[in-house]
Amino acid sequence: MRKIYGGKNWSKLWAKLEQTGNIGIDYCINPILYPKICDQLNKIENASVIDFGAGTNILAVQFLFGYEKNITALNLCKNLDNARENVKVFTGIEQSLSLVKEAKKYHRDMGFSDKIAIQRMLLVNKNELQFDNKSVDLAISRQFLMHLSIKDLDFHFNEVARILKKDGKYVFTILNPIYELRKYRENKGNKKLENGQRYSFVHGKIGENGSFYHYFKTIEQYEKIFEKNFQIIDKKKCFPINNNFKKTHARYYWQDCPMAFVYELKKI
Repeated sequence: MRKIYGGKNWSKLWAKLEQTGNIGIDYCINPILYPKICDQLNKIENASVIDFGAGTNILAVQFLFGYEKNITALNLCKNLDNARENVKVFTGIEQSLSLVKEAKKYHRDMGFSDKIAIQRMLLVNKNELQFDNKSVDLAISRQFLMHLSIKDLDFHFNEVARILKKDGKYVFTILNPIYELRKYRENKGNKKLENGQRYSFVHGKIGENGSFYHYFKTIEQYEKIFEKNFQIIDKKKCFPINNNFKKTHARYYWQDCPMAFVYELKKI
C-alpha cells in the first residue's frame, strides 16, 4: 500500500505546488520528462538520483509523492509505484540558499522522508561536485542548462560524466534555441542573439517573479559539448498535450517550433 505523506499538512502543501502558473513546464515538458525518468528508474534498484538546478525541489516532490489525479504527467508514467520504490535517494542540487530553505520546508511538511534531500552547491566556476567518481545512477535537470555559460556548460558535463556510474544516463530538458530566439525577438524588437550571449528576461506576465539570466547557445553548440562524454540516445520535442492554453500562451503552439527538447544521454 502506498504511504501517504504529509497528513493534515498535505492539502496545504499541494496548494503551493498548483501547476496553473507553470503551463509550459506542466503541459509541455513534464509529460515527456516524467515518463522518461520513470522508465529509467524502473531499470535501476536502489537508485541514487541527482537533480541539477533543483530550485525548491518540486520535481522530486511531485515525482516521488505526487498523486496522478493532480499531475497530468504522472498519468503518463508506466509502473510509477515500482519506479518510486527503486529510488534510494533523490537529491536536488541548488545554488540559491533561499530556494534550498524553501525546499526544506516542503520536506518538513511531508514528514522528512529519507528518500528526498536537497543541498546547496555552486554549479559554476569550476566547483567540483561533492560526489565520488561513478557514484550516481541517474542525473536529471529541467530548464537548468540555459543558465550556464558555454565554459560552465562544458565543465558541468565533464563533472556529470565523472560522477555517473558506467553506462549512467543524464535525462534533461532545455529550451529550444529557436523558440528562445523568437521569444527574445518579440520582446526586444527583433534584436538577435549571438552564440554564448548572456541576456535577461522577466518571469511572470509582468515580471512579478523577478529577472532570470540565460546564455544563448545553439543546438549545435549544446550537442558538441554533450558528445564529448555522452551518446545522444533520444531527443524529443515538447509541445502542449492539449489545446487549453492557445489563447493565453499562444507561443507554446508555434508551428514547427517546440518550446523545449528532452534529451536522454548515455555516458560513454
